[in-house]
Amino acid sequence: MKLYPYQNLKAGNLGLLLFVARVLGIFSMALLTIAVCIVLFGIWWFFVPDIVLTDPDPTALYKESRFQLSALTSTSFIAAVFAGFSFVLAFISGVSAAIVSWEASLLNRGKKIAVNE
Repeated sequence: MKLYPYQNLKAGNLGLLLFVARVLGIFSMALLTIAVCIVLFGIWWFFVPDIVLTDPDPTALYKESRFQLSALTSTSFIAAVFAGFSFVLAFISGVSAAIVSWEASLLNRGKKIAVNE
């Protein structure tokens, strides 16, 4: 079992483009995994307070919750950037693979026409 993207594609003349499509697909999956991990870390950081409730400062819990909200917002923004890059890479990878597939189908059609003549 092969675990790389576009494993059923056969490249005629565009082997390098197929390789680039596969590498971009792998990077896209990795970036999306990182984005999901960042979101989970941000949610965990938001719901797990670091403050001890015996703090003599009555505004400490408010300050901590404001910090946690800003941390959740910043981690969400970072995760959105990673996910955006992931989707762009997946799109470029898909377009590259479609070009390779189109070239392979034209190459096969040309071979069939040449055999029939």
